[in-house]
Amino acid sequence: KSNKFDEAQALLRESLDIRRTAYPNTKEEIAKTLHELGTCFTGQGKLEDAFQHLQESLNIQRTFTSGDKARIAGTLHELGTCLTGQGKLEDAFQHLQESLNIQRTFTSGDKARIAGTLHELGTCLTGQGKLE
Repeated sequence: KSNKFDEAQALLRESLDIRRTAYPNTKEEIAKTLHELGTCFTGQGKLEDAFQHLQESLNIQRTFTSGDKARIAGTLHELGTCLTGQGKLEDAFQHLQESLNIQRTFTSGDKARIAGTLHELGTCLTGQGKLE
């Protein structure tokens, strides 16, 4: 399984390098690739790397893209999951709550996605209860 993550990471890095070098104005595509790299790092348990890539993706999405709310909600969800894995539960909760708010307000109300974010919020709160 790790080998597939390594292969995916190599392809995504090459894609990102090409986009940044040859097509620097394709901010939305750069943000998508950063998101996928972050997800790949999360799958490998490399949570610091995941956080950095997801955060950069979110920054680009909020600054340079058309503001695709569903995509922003997805990146916030992934950031929340990553932060939960790092034990940064208060930060995780904030990201997940913002993701949920966007999903309920600006997207078509994809019930499966909302359920997933609610699950992560519950996991985060359960973790906070264990720490108190």
